[in-house]
Amino acid sequence: MGFAVRNVALASAIAITLLNRIEYAVFAVVYFLTEVPPLLGLVAWYRFWWAPAVPHTDLSRNPR
Repeated sequence: MGFAVRNVALASAIAITLLNRIEYAVFAVVYFLTEVPPLLGLVAWYRFWWAPAVPHTDLSRNPR
């Protein structure tokens, strides 16, 4: 997903600056607002369900 977002951002930046196509800025905003809620939902789901199941390492103890 990261590569797709980066490619869209790069294509939008090129279209807006070099081609003077401001309507691509509207597309970029809509795309951003469409992608952010699912990503934040996945982060919340991961932190709530998966992260507590992963054992934490105690870094305060010195193994030597």
